[in-house]
Parts: sequence; C-alpha cells; structure tokens
Amino acid sequence: MTVYVDELREWMGKSWCHMVATSAEELEMFAIGHLGIPEWNEMKDRETGHTYYNITDKQRKTVIGWGAKEITTARLVEMAAKTKTKEV
Repeated sequence: MTVYVDELREWMGKSWCHMVATSAEELEMFAIGHLGIPEWNEMKDRETGHTYYNITDKQRKTVIGWGAKEITTARLVEMAAKTKTKEV
C-alpha cells in the first residue's frame, strides 16, 4: 500500500492537507485503522468520485513518519482521479 499527502494549506485557522492511497479500501484501512479517523470523515470528490481524507499538519507528520510519500497537490489530483472507489 502506498499513501500520499500533498502540501499543507491554511483553512479555518489550521493547517491541513489531503491524504490518498493506491485504493479507497487501503486508504480507509490506513485512516480509520491506523490514525483513528472516524469513517464519517471520509470525503469523495464530486467530479471524479475519488476518496480522500483531510488531515491536520500533525497527522501529516505522523503518516510521513510511517512512510507516506509527499507529493504536490497537482500530482495528488492526477493520482486521485485514478483511485478506485468503493462500491456503495
């Protein structure tokens, strides 16, 4: 499994980034199972249907320490469009 995070950005007074993985299932397992992020926090892009999580700067540092790869937001958008979505 590969997890990716993009650059931090300020929103609502905090620093955030996006986290994606090679598949929606892997992303969910990592986010919920390892970071303890509630399942309801999962996001889906309206246009592409890809799955992602918004994570804080602290969570970003944690996942990078666990081996997540840092990429640009532009690269993340390209990759996320290819992420397999879960069957609903």
